[in-house]
Amino acid sequence: MSSTGASEFAGTQLQFDDDGPTITAVASTASVRHDETPGVQADTDVDGTAIAFGSTTIASLFTNVPSPGDDPDVAGTGAIGFARSTASLLTVTGGSAGADGPGAQPLSYALSVVDGTDSGVETTAGTKIFLYNGTGSAAGLILGRV
Repeated sequence: MSSTGASEFAGTQLQFDDDGPTITAVASTASVRHDETPGVQADTDVDGTAIAFGSTTIASLFTNVPSPGDDPDVAGTGAIGFARSTASLLTVTGGSAGADGPGAQPLSYALSVVDGTDSGVETTAGTKIFLYNGTGSAAGLILGRV
């Protein structure tokens, strides 16, 4: 991964260098797979009752998604199911906060996409699903839209 540093000259005799933070991470073999075809995957958590973090369920993360839609080819309304990884998708193996040490903010990571990225999957009607970053009450989620 890259680090952000900066150099600034103050006249010809003085220069300030900021080495910036670095991180070394290795991708794991963990993955997320979700197939809503009946009988293809175990129906262990179709309702999203598994805990995402703390006492928050996976399903509750999506309650504020604007215009969630409904698939007329699937019985019922709302989500067909939910999926999550059971392990971290990467392992941080090293890094440095730089010579001036860590900042006041705790370390955190977030996923994001370029809005409008083709997900590679389609609705049951064959319409492409595009990915967008959630905003407002859906901030922090990656949303699929048609």
